[in-house]
Amino acid sequence: YDDNILDAAGAGRGAEAGMWHFVSVTMTATGRGKLYVDSQPPVSFATASRPALDESFTLGMDMSEDGPAAFFHGQMDEVRVFADALSEAELASFQFAEGVGSASAEDLVAYFQFNNDDASGPGSP
Repeated sequence: YDDNILDAAGAGRGAEAGMWHFVSVTMTATGRGKLYVDSQPPVSFATASRPALDESFTLGMDMSEDGPAAFFHGQMDEVRVFADALSEAELASFQFAEGVGSASAEDLVAYFQFNNDDASGPGSP
């Protein structure tokens, strides 16, 4: 994504360092996004940059023309990528659980649990 999501992340999201947080980003086909942190009301943003579902993407860093940059400092668990933007209810359905909750498993593009060496879902490595 471009810097618009970074602007949304800095818009009053007082996430305490050193604690686990449930972070979700939804994106429509027209580039309208929402950033959710710990079930708080979302912060909306717009972007012209969206990852293609049939291409690779990175987690935890930005990949620029000069190589990897802007590394994430922290830990990740239960990363899910869906083909469609999920509703707030669908996001909440797996906030404290493994799996896809009430979201459609058919829309799951990738699922990284990070509690073993397995990644599952269509398109996963």
